[in-house]
Amino acid sequence: MLQQKWFKLTMQPSDDIAAHIARLEDVALRLKLMGEEISDSMIMTKILMTLPASYSHIISAWESAPTTERNLVNLTSRLTIEESRHSGHREEESKALASKTPRKGKTQTQHESKNSRDSLNKGKCYRCDKPGHWAKNCPDRKPKDDNDSTHREGHIGEALASTTPADTGAVIWYIDSGASNHMSHHRDWFADFVPFKKEMPVRVEDGVYIKTYGRENINIMAINGSDWNCNYLSNVLYVPKLKYNLFSVGTAMDKGLELQSDKTICKLSKHGRAVAVGVREKKLYSMQFEVM
Repeated sequence: MLQQKWFKLTMQPSDDIAAHIARLEDVALRLKLMGEEISDSMIMTKILMTLPASYSHIISAWESAPTTERNLVNLTSRLTIEESRHSGHREEESKALASKTPRKGKTQTQHESKNSRDSLNKGKCYRCDKPGHWAKNCPDRKPKDDNDSTHREGHIGEALASTTPADTGAVIWYIDSGASNHMSHHRDWFADFVPFKKEMPVRVEDGVYIKTYGRENINIMAINGSDWNCNYLSNVLYVPKLKYNLFSVGTAMDKGLELQSDKTICKLSKHGRAVAVGVREKKLYSMQFEVM
């Protein structure tokens, strides 16, 4: 059934680029967890095949780009920028049309405004399933405290995104099956930081996107259950507005690692040998790393 969903996925008229890519990546990740071979190249091809005709010039430009530049981060960035341009053109067209349209009377405008408020009050939120507001105004969208954020196993969610990094949990690496990459807000941890020419959007979880400004390796010490060993996390994204460090399950699997867990610990293994272990804190797992 999941394979059928992958092949049938299309971009809905109501979707924006971020939501569409997030949906594709979510299905791809679940297929990977089931043992299916889903490469980044397959995901990018699926994204391009499901774009509207208005993006045809972007597809041509992408296929002409150097192979080294064709990755999910760059593709997402290009499509997001193009989407912004489309929105700008539509706004200009709307303004031009409005200038040619006769102005409405005060009574009619007030009546329409009242209808708009009534429609808002009668809305039903798909996020909390409660009437009286829409999802974008849902109180549940606001970051919750640490106790609330632990109720969703496997995902850290929007509670991890903060306007400023918090000191609490600064050295914790939470395992997140929804993160597209390893991420950290600690600029000084990066071995040889490589900034992007322009900030790029990166998916955290459930279609939530925040900005990343560069990437590089982070040297760590990891315990395999008995001994501490030198290791490193490759291509970690620098995300200043992240509240905690995220360890991406998908990235680990792409490196050939396997994740096993029980009620108290989790273990990353390669070829049957433990590479690193983590501990469970309420409903979340955190890796036992020391940054070098």
